[in-house]
Amino acid sequence: MSPNTRLDGETALAASANAGHIDLTRLLLEAGADPMGLTEGLKIKKDGKDLWERLASLSGVFTFIASLAVAAIGWWFTSAYNGRQLELTKTQSARDDQNRQYQNRLIEMQTVEKMIPHLTKDEPSKRAALIAISVLGSPEMAAQIAQVFGGQGSIDALRQIASTEKNRADAPAVAALTNLAKVEQGSDARPAQYALARVLEGKGRAIVKLLAAAGPRCNGFIVDGSRGRIATPSYCVQDLKTTPLTIQFNDGSRTPVQDAVFSRDGLIAMLNTGKLGLPSIQLSQARLSSGSTVTQLAVDLVRDEFGIIFGQVIEAGEMSFQFPGSSATEASANGLKVKLAMDGRARAGTAGGPLLDNEGNAACMTYLSAVASQVEQCLAADVIAKAMQEVTR
Repeated sequence: MSPNTRLDGETALAASANAGHIDLTRLLLEAGADPMGLTEGLKIKKDGKDLWERLASLSGVFTFIASLAVAAIGWWFTSAYNGRQLELTKTQSARDDQNRQYQNRLIEMQTVEKMIPHLTKDEPSKRAALIAISVLGSPEMAAQIAQVFGGQGSIDALRQIASTEKNRADAPAVAALTNLAKVEQGSDARPAQYALARVLEGKGRAIVKLLAAAGPRCNGFIVDGSRGRIATPSYCVQDLKTTPLTIQFNDGSRTPVQDAVFSRDGLIAMLNTGKLGLPSIQLSQARLSSGSTVTQLAVDLVRDEFGIIFGQVIEAGEMSFQFPGSSATEASANGLKVKLAMDGRARAGTAGGPLLDNEGNAACMTYLSAVASQVEQCLAADVIAKAMQEVTR
């Protein structure tokens, strides 16, 4: 028989190789069997064998995939159902909130309606009515009504409401008092200014004095009480390496300046007190424009007395800040120029003190002051905030 004889399409050479008869395979090759028959036969045999073996081995995988498909479908239906339930819950919550707001508004209007006779009676009655509106209605509404009615009763009520709400950064009573105090500028009687000054007295705990051996140098204020950091103009501590400085707090306690980190623009120095949990003044988020009313908190370093003075913004935006003692060194930054209502009593050494907006937050920090014209040039709150971020990086 020919060594290339086939059976069912398979050569003897392929059959011997598939059966593992190596000696017989070699013998057929030596007898002249076509090696291509071996290749073809192996391909046919192996492919058929591999196909079924692979199918058999993948049966578990197919089962697993089927399980995943079933689980995925179940998850999709569950997720869709849960999502729908969440939407319904949110919708119901929004409706409940709207209904609650409506009910609160209704109560506020009913309270105001009942208090109108007292608002128009006399000052003590007005004060009592506004406090009742604040408690039964809302401080926002009480502040708005007090601003409209004015008078000593309104001022007394706003002072009491502001003292109660002083932990709120947006206490509406502070804004109302500031607006009433603004109207009083130029008059002899200033009850609103006096009341606002009393409300802001607590902010004075965040004001510090920087002392050198030769005497007081600058103000500063605590901008990060949790880390014990103080903001002050950079020129106040430029010679820190050669001239040790001491921080004097509002309560009279003192601590040496441990280190100072300067902002990239060179305008602000952040001092580390080494103390934690200090009272601080929050930076304002508002951008003040010309005509805005601000309140300066600072220690007059000449008279060594803390004071609160009102002022009006006369310029706002990008401006040049010149370093004291140098005619060539300056930097550009966002700032304010403020005309202070000091009645001729100029204050000195107030650099580093904050000027507050009508919510009691620091709108800017005094950098330079022209004593003769009573105009303060101050660095805006966003410049201070940027310096704080540079320190924490």
